Amino acid sequence: MTLDFSPEAVQALRTDAYPAVRDARMSTADRHLRLAVHQRALARTLEDARNAARHGLVGQAG
Repeated sequence: MTLDFSPEAVQALRTDAYPAVRDARMSTADRHLRLAVHQRALARTLEDARNAARHGLVGQAG
């Protein structure tokens, strides 16, 4: 088996692979964004819990 490294063959590989690479990068970016949203929500919850504990509001109806 011989590999074709001609400029035309390389360009064809790039052209064929580009949509798959773009989709994979978008999927990764989407996962990172969702993770950041969850991390931010968790940080808010933890901060609220710390503030409630500091002010003696734990277990009291708001």
